[in-house]
Amino acid sequence: MYEQLTFFGAALPSNQESEVMLYDIIDFWYNNYAAVMKSGTADCYKSSVKRTKKFIANTQMSSLLDVNVQKGLNDMAAAGYSKSCIKKTITVLRQSFRCAKRNNKISGYPVLDLIIPPNAAEKKIRALTVQEQQNIEYCCEQTRYGYLTIFLLQTGLR
Repeated sequence: MYEQLTFFGAALPSNQESEVMLYDIIDFWYNNYAAVMKSGTADCYKSSVKRTKKFIANTQMSSLLDVNVQKGLNDMAAAGYSKSCIKKTITVLRQSFRCAKRNNKISGYPVLDLIIPPNAAEKKIRALTVQEQQNIEYCCEQTRYGYLTIFLLQTGLR
């Protein structure tokens, strides 16, 4: 029905869930689905895959437990990763599991109820004060292309 997708020339292990490892599923999903997306999206997922592997141990899918994955997410929060990074890690895991299920490599979704730890950092972006903006505008007036920066400041464009 479908062409068998491969990971570096080798298919995922057979249908026996006990043989399938977490990293095999993540790599399979990334190399066959995420890597062919737009380059910015693929790069974002690549970073998330690296973070996932750093904090969540490579486990056989048959013995993967919610609590082990949640501990990895909690460790990410404790290490200072933002809620956004943790959310992307959860997305990588869910997409990988969906892919493995569709390709009959796992029988069900092993991890359903993951939460973003409440102690995860949130990025705070503050606006320039009036004095800071005036200082920047003054400096920009002294340069050849400073008008471009002034234009961006006054219009709110990034």
